[in-house]
Amino acid sequence: MERATRGYVVRTRTPEEILEICEARIALESSAAQAAAVHRTQLDLARVVHVHESTAATTDPADLRELNHQWHVALREAGHNATIAELMGRLDAQLKVYDSHTAPATDLPDNLGLILEEHAGILDAVRHREAEAARERMVTHQSRTRDLRIGALARSGRGTPWRTRPVRVRRFVIA
Repeated sequence: MERATRGYVVRTRTPEEILEICEARIALESSAAQAAAVHRTQLDLARVVHVHESTAATTDPADLRELNHQWHVALREAGHNATIAELMGRLDAQLKVYDSHTAPATDLPDNLGLILEEHAGILDAVRHREAEAARERMVTHQSRTRDLRIGALARSGRGTPWRTRPVRVRRFVIA
């Protein structure tokens, strides 16, 4: 939100800022997945499994988006790190205003199938307490999602024009 002459307006972010938010998500979400593999309880695991199974049984794009969000929230909570969960919630809110521009790209049937596969891989690593595998799989998942989101935003023309300087997409490798 930004202060306007009368009240506040939703701040329009530059594509570079959106890219930065996506990259922060990759770092935090992969740490959350790693923490979930270490700290999750049986109840935490049951919650993530339940949302995953609900997602697999749904075909409505709006329901799938909501269940996808719930899956990520359940996984973050399974990591038992309130700071990561809070920061991820803020990043989610910052990107939510752009969902109508990115949903067509992320709702494609092929993408939804990949989301389920990627979530299953992350879930399997968390289930077997394979922290590094959970982290790596989340980096892969979020990197692909970032690329789809940025591509959709570029095609939509949403936000301020791209800056003239080249923007390099950084790949996260967290050791």
